[in-house]
Amino acid sequence: MITSTSSTEVLTPANGSNDSKGTTTPATSSGDPEMHEDLLRNDTHDDVAIIGMACRVPGDVNSPSALWQFLLEKGDASGDMPSWRWDPYRQRHPRNAAVLAETTAKGYFLNEIDQFDAAFFAVSPREAEQMDPQQRIALEVAWEALEDAGISPSRLAGSNTSVYMGVNSDDYAKLVLEDLPNVGAHMGVGTAYCGIPSRISYLLDLMGPSVALDAACASSLVAVHHARQAIRAGETDLAIAGGVNALLGPGLTRVLDEAGAISADGKCRSFDDSANGYGRGEGAGVVILKRLDKAFADGDQVLAVLKGSAVASDGKTLGIMAPNAQAQLLVAQKALKEAKVTSDSISYIEAHATSTSLGDPTETNALAEVYGVGSGRHPSDPCYIGSIKPNIGHLEAGAGVMGLIKAVLVLRHGEVPPQANLQTLNSKIAWKENLLRPAHELVTLPRGTISRPLRAAIASYGYSGTVSHAIVEAFAGQSLFAERLAQIPDKGAVPVLLLLSVPQANRISATAAGLNQWLRDVDGAVSLATVASTLSQRRMHHRFRHAIVADSVANAIATLDDLAKDVPSRWAISDRIGSEAGKGAVWVFSGHGAQWPDMGRELFHSSPAFGEVVRNLEPIIQAELGFSAIETLHAGCPDRTDVIQAMTYLMHLGIAAVLEAESGPPTAVVGHSLGEAAAAVVSGALTWHEAALVVCRRARLYREFMGEGAMALVRLSASEARARIATHPGASVAIEASPTACVVSGTVDAIQRLSEQWREEGVDVRAVATDVPFHTPLLEKLAGPLRGALKNELHPQVPHRALYSTSLSDPRSEVLRDAEYWVMNMVQPVLLQSTMAALVDDGFRAFVEVASHPIITHSIAETISEQTKDRFIATPTMVRKQPALKSILAAVGRLHCFGCAVKSTDLDPTAPWSSSVPGTIWNHQSFYRAVSGMTAAQLASTHKPPANDLLGTRTALWGTDEVLYQTRLEEDNRPFPGRHPLHGSEIVPAAVLLRTFLRALSPRSVEEVSLQVPVVVSPAREIQVRHNTRNITITSRLEESTSNEDNSWLVNTTATVGADATPSISHIDIAEIRKRLPQKQSDSFSVDYLASVGVSAMGFPWRVAHHVASENEMLARVDANPDSLPGMDDLLTSVMDAATSIASTLWHSEPRLRMPTAVRRVVAVDVATPKVVYIHCTKAQSSVDVADVIISSEEGTVLMEIQGMAFAGVEGESLSRKTTSGLVHQISWPPAALAEEPLEFAHIAFLTADATKTHLETYQRLLKGRGISTSIHERASDLPLTTHLSMAVVCLPQVTDQIFDTATRSCNDLVTAAQVILSFSDKPTMRLFVLTSECNLGHSALTGLGRILHTEHPDIWGSLIDLEDPSVFPLMAMRYVRNADVIKIEDGVPRTARLRPLRSAPPHSTIGPPTLTFSPASTYLITGGLGSLGLSVAQWMVTQGARRILLLSRRSLPPRSTWTASHEPGTRSIIDNILSLERLGATIHPVAIDISHPSAVTNLRSALTTLSLPPVAGVVHAAGILRDQLIEQITPDSFEAVLAPKIAGALALHTVFPPSSPDLDFFVLFSSCGQLLGFPGQASYASGNSFLDALARSRRKEGDNAISLLWTSWRGMGMGASSNGALEAELYARGITDVTPDEAFLAWSSISGTEGADHGVVLRARPLESGEPLPHAILMDIAPRKERAVDEGNGENGEQRKKLSGKELAEYLRIVVKKCVSTTLSIPEDEVDETVALPEMGMDSVMTVNFRMSLQQTLTVSVGPTLVWKYPTVHHLVEHFCQVLDK
Repeated sequence: MITSTSSTEVLTPANGSNDSKGTTTPATSSGDPEMHEDLLRNDTHDDVAIIGMACRVPGDVNSPSALWQFLLEKGDASGDMPSWRWDPYRQRHPRNAAVLAETTAKGYFLNEIDQFDAAFFAVSPREAEQMDPQQRIALEVAWEALEDAGISPSRLAGSNTSVYMGVNSDDYAKLVLEDLPNVGAHMGVGTAYCGIPSRISYLLDLMGPSVALDAACASSLVAVHHARQAIRAGETDLAIAGGVNALLGPGLTRVLDEAGAISADGKCRSFDDSANGYGRGEGAGVVILKRLDKAFADGDQVLAVLKGSAVASDGKTLGIMAPNAQAQLLVAQKALKEAKVTSDSISYIEAHATSTSLGDPTETNALAEVYGVGSGRHPSDPCYIGSIKPNIGHLEAGAGVMGLIKAVLVLRHGEVPPQANLQTLNSKIAWKENLLRPAHELVTLPRGTISRPLRAAIASYGYSGTVSHAIVEAFAGQSLFAERLAQIPDKGAVPVLLLLSVPQANRISATAAGLNQWLRDVDGAVSLATVASTLSQRRMHHRFRHAIVADSVANAIATLDDLAKDVPSRWAISDRIGSEAGKGAVWVFSGHGAQWPDMGRELFHSSPAFGEVVRNLEPIIQAELGFSAIETLHAGCPDRTDVIQAMTYLMHLGIAAVLEAESGPPTAVVGHSLGEAAAAVVSGALTWHEAALVVCRRARLYREFMGEGAMALVRLSASEARARIATHPGASVAIEASPTACVVSGTVDAIQRLSEQWREEGVDVRAVATDVPFHTPLLEKLAGPLRGALKNELHPQVPHRALYSTSLSDPRSEVLRDAEYWVMNMVQPVLLQSTMAALVDDGFRAFVEVASHPIITHSIAETISEQTKDRFIATPTMVRKQPALKSILAAVGRLHCFGCAVKSTDLDPTAPWSSSVPGTIWNHQSFYRAVSGMTAAQLASTHKPPANDLLGTRTALWGTDEVLYQTRLEEDNRPFPGRHPLHGSEIVPAAVLLRTFLRALSPRSVEEVSLQVPVVVSPAREIQVRHNTRNITITSRLEESTSNEDNSWLVNTTATVGADATPSISHIDIAEIRKRLPQKQSDSFSVDYLASVGVSAMGFPWRVAHHVASENEMLARVDANPDSLPGMDDLLTSVMDAATSIASTLWHSEPRLRMPTAVRRVVAVDVATPKVVYIHCTKAQSSVDVADVIISSEEGTVLMEIQGMAFAGVEGESLSRKTTSGLVHQISWPPAALAEEPLEFAHIAFLTADATKTHLETYQRLLKGRGISTSIHERASDLPLTTHLSMAVVCLPQVTDQIFDTATRSCNDLVTAAQVILSFSDKPTMRLFVLTSECNLGHSALTGLGRILHTEHPDIWGSLIDLEDPSVFPLMAMRYVRNADVIKIEDGVPRTARLRPLRSAPPHSTIGPPTLTFSPASTYLITGGLGSLGLSVAQWMVTQGARRILLLSRRSLPPRSTWTASHEPGTRSIIDNILSLERLGATIHPVAIDISHPSAVTNLRSALTTLSLPPVAGVVHAAGILRDQLIEQITPDSFEAVLAPKIAGALALHTVFPPSSPDLDFFVLFSSCGQLLGFPGQASYASGNSFLDALARSRRKEGDNAISLLWTSWRGMGMGASSNGALEAELYARGITDVTPDEAFLAWSSISGTEGADHGVVLRARPLESGEPLPHAILMDIAPRKERAVDEGNGENGEQRKKLSGKELAEYLRIVVKKCVSTTLSIPEDEVDETVALPEMGMDSVMTVNFRMSLQQTLTVSVGPTLVWKYPTVHHLVEHFCQVLDK
């Protein structure tokens, strides 16, 4: 280290005092006499302080402290530019790659410039992506700078705070705005220079100047200069100033390369002889400026004083980019003059020093003239010079402020860091003569004094000619300030309140962990009080708040650790603010009963405020009651009523004093009994002295009654208690506490008798600790004495804050608190409940019980809960035997976290604070606009979409008669305005293809058109239309095809050129045709029909206005564009589309999806197509579906003739929900695919309750021969999990003589085994298997369980293997079949399940069940009959002929005689359903039997006998419950609760209706497909359902016709009705959809009519995206695939919504609105807070429009432009739409 000494000194003050030792200032220190005079008058009233700094620069330097360390280490952050930044330019043009390869790609770069914490600032992801990263960085760094300055941004809202930001890069703007097709609405301000300061001003609500400055590389120092000037001019009180730079595009770098300004290696080498250009850098720096006197008054830290600044220009030089030494010299002198200091007082210069061969010598020579040899300084006192650029690069627009920040750090540390990248000093600079010295090593500057503070100069120049300069000075009061901030380490254990907050709840873990780690690192160097005041007064308080009460650093660390880990802690409070806290806090002073012996002792010693209250009351209590309050606090409060009364009052006022010091005063006060005295004092109604007299003199009177009374808290309402004690003299209700509790008071005997009686009756009664019958008529004898005692003592006043009464019937009464009031307070009951209700009605939601122990907090909470559904808090201030001050602080913390204003957050300039306390921890995510690249093919011109054809660039092929049109087809240029989906793919309508031919040819006629293959819109493809004088063809191929062979092209459509363009008929008689067509069709007939066969949308907007038909003919009046939609240059193609569509419906009596495949002749008349036309279609005489079509004007003039248009049916009619195609399936078992490599097991552990199992020895012998060791274990806990590296656990399920017991025990054993394995943290290669056999019905439940295990834990699940021969161990299947949930061995071959279409019944089968029918002479039984599913089945049966139905259910209905009375909604709905069935002629018998109960068989037989109905011909077992639990959470009881209705219920039915039952036509078990697909959480439900499947198979083998139906979800009912969308999402994730009830019954009938079917799986597999993985292997053979996703509209959603009301509608709307918000803001739905206003979440006016459109389309209701203003939150919108839609 080099230590510098100096012999020069700043001018001494006028009094001549001088701390220097004999040195004087040289006469040459100022050659300007005017400046000399200014210096003599030097003062600080105009000085501007730098009070905060922040930066983010290359080298992972994210703070000034990190920057200083980086400088000391001579850090060099240069490196390669992230290659992805220039990828868009590589893709933009083929020639760019070569140019970019020659462009400098080295420099100083931020690692994660794409990262931003959008959620913190409530900026939507969509908007964040469209914001220049410079805006995002500047915003975060400005926030950090404010935190460094100790300024909560919320305090600045609405202030004249200004923002001045230097900016020069528009790289992001160029990147995104030149991508014209993807320009977004937010890109205006989002990419503008002005957006950088404006974004800060907007989000922080700042109303001072907000200015972006572009002065090239001088921009940020110019910004600082303007900020300083604005402060001095009084335009702004606080300024945020700085600059930012981002290097995102190659343009400017290429310019600077051409100019020779950039070094090849991207490094800056300021002052070095090898300097040959600079390295570009990026980042941001921000400083916070304020007037020095104001900063001092506000308790701010002053980092340095900005003494002077100046800006000028180079003027005219050799070139606009050439520097001017004279201008640099003049601007420095100007800054010195502004600063009123001499040039020789400058110890350090932060130079611009860009490392250019011309710039460095020019600048250094100019600076030497001012600060070096030209200043007259002594050679032994050189001025040190440096530059930050070699460390972090040249930040261009951000360079000046970074130089300023470095200069401030130099002054604060008194050291000059060594210059990076300095090897040999620049030989073009006369270093020895100019008295400027770069630091090769760390230099310590002379210690600054008040008379000679350290000073530094900063130079910053722009290549446009702007020059700027600034002078900074070390703050003379720095040491004093630092001492005040540092404080001393904590002494004692004085508790403090640490306040933390975050804008989103999930951030608190990181915030708490960050503060925790910082406290550990500083190790007590900063006092806890300093930390507390920093967090409460100098940090922003966000919506989600947390408060920690701690009395030591260790205690704080421990509690923060709990908070970070989400572990509850007594001294950690968490809540979120809301509008509920708007009215402020209510203090409730409770009465007698809160006392405890040591209350107040701690506060007397620790709290001055409490001590003052005690000392004030001491003489009054001594005089009035004859005891010392102070001595009582020390000795402990005795159990004497008179002492308790006085000490309770003392505690009330003492706690209130402490509470007010921490939280501030309340908005309203109320007293409870004795507490009304303290309430009167706090409200200003009485003085503390007057209230003390009331309490003490009344307490003295109470002595007469001490020992004569008793009180008890009773769990009865006051009205019920009064009724009960009417006959008990000596007792009365004294306190109306809450809706369910009151306090009775009276004589000892009366209260004792009542208490004993009520306890015997089961009423909760608790004695109150008192011996005086308060608030009863017994005390009326004290009324006179009390009036006398208070005569002339009280002078009540009107309260200065709201005071509520619990003694008056009107709690808001303004009755003065005179002597008469206190008599009433003594005798009358306490009306706490009604008073609290009044407070709630008045809008209060925050309540603090001011007492030494909570005695009414619970009652308050109970009353409020009864009164409102709003959030509220009711908190105590102290708790018996808990630290008093910590408890009070906890109450303050609760108020703060709830949103009440508390005093501790008010700014106290005298409070110590530290900027080193951690600030915001950013939660960064990547936001970077992906711009579209263009291939050579994409650059070519394409067809014009509004022309509605595929004619692209026309090329006449030389030497031939051929013409070629070429185009590129994709989603964005589809040649039709609507949608035209087929089988999940968008295809070009046939009308467009025909129009393409007609427009390409002249005359307009084609013949023999062959529509061979549809033209698919997406993926993108190349299109060729080629014709000569004879033929015309449309061909296409995928754009990404790399083949040059002709066979990569697909022929789509061909035709021959027509010879004649004249229609065969020129006119048709519309009236005559209309007369002969008798059938009037609805206008929507064609569209509805097409929708029913799978055409969900139309490519063109035509609409039928009149439609008549006969069996072979149709006439339709068609409007080609009724809504005047864009996207069509003329109307002919729309009319042609209508013609092809309407003609396809001629065969509507045979519903089928038909598409045109050929046309014999098409001819169009060359006239303009009118908007309204007639389309006449007739069936042609043909063995196939062929139509002739005439399109005419309204007058009948023929416009187009289409002859011989042939249609063919299209496969895939499962799109229609009117057929069972794609709806009913069966489980097939094809051979499993075997892995090439076996799964190795070193050991197999058998888990079985019976070690003597028949085949166990056989298994062991086999495995021993294969070299695999084995072991046998009865309990899963005994498994050798730590012994073997690879192991299989094989469960051999136990067998009992009861099927239900076998099922439950075997399932529980398997679950336990899985739980044990999962609990083992270091699992080796381990697989869990279970072996079953079809012959054991009880084990079939394991099949469903195994499938769920496979879904939830595929890492441990081997498989369930169903054995064909239990004596053969399935080693091959275990080793070679992978990822299978269940394996079935059949014919010795391992097989896995696949769904395949259910086989059809033979056409003339005489075996098996007939078609499902219902007889009015029979009875039908449904379990789960009162559920929505059961009732729906009953309704269907009745419509099919059933007339007698038994509905079995666990629940019972009210007697029929009461059915017309009012019932709760669920019961009412069931009754109404039953009555509606009976109105159809059915007899419905609801029977209350729990089918899972052991007595179910007996009860059911008894019910059948009693009802004496015809024989039961059909049984439907639909009972079931669902309790989702993951495997780890399952308990035996919860598992059995789900199995019971499924298994025990089915077995009961099996017993009552055995397979041999002669009258039984069907036995149907309702199962679920969820087990097949492995729905997570449904282990128990799946187990029950797989048992039902096995039971059906078992009964079939006995000759029965039982069927298990494995349903998907029934839309709107069953287990899915209350899933809140979760089930639908799970269905979608698993690759299937729900079914409508109509489809379900259609499927049921189909399965029943299928020979030999013992089961049917009812679901529809949704079309999968082309690249989407198969959701489940079982769907492999039935899942269709599509090339692209298609939006099929919201029709079904609308229909679904129309069926909803009440809570269901509200839930539906909540999901829809949140989804629309999520989509609009591009945030996850779980981050949408329903109580936060949408603008606060980042939804601006542009997004609001998109949001409204989204809502409108989804809900199909009108959404006005002001809706979001009126209903700003999701919650409000849901309430609004509920009212609109539920009418």
